Amino acid sequence: MWISILFNSVVLYMIGIEWMKYAMAVLCRIGTLVFLSAFGIVMVIGWLNEMSGLTSVWVICGLGTITNIIWFFSSQLISLFYYEN
Repeated sequence: MWISILFNSVVLYMIGIEWMKYAMAVLCRIGTLVFLSAFGIVMVIGWLNEMSGLTSVWVICGLGTITNIIWFFSSQLISLFYYEN
């Protein structure tokens, strides 16, 4: 399901819908905010309860944040080069 949503978003973006750049920027910012807040909450819970088994959640939140940042900047760069002509 997520692959089809992603594929449809990228296809619509490459077709030339200019507002898709802004939609992707907003969604990437929301995703980054969600992952960073989850990372912080899990970190506080881990420190308060002295749980060391939360490392996998930290890794997932970190990778999700990095992925959203990459998508954000790639959407901006694609629009720069794609719509330049």
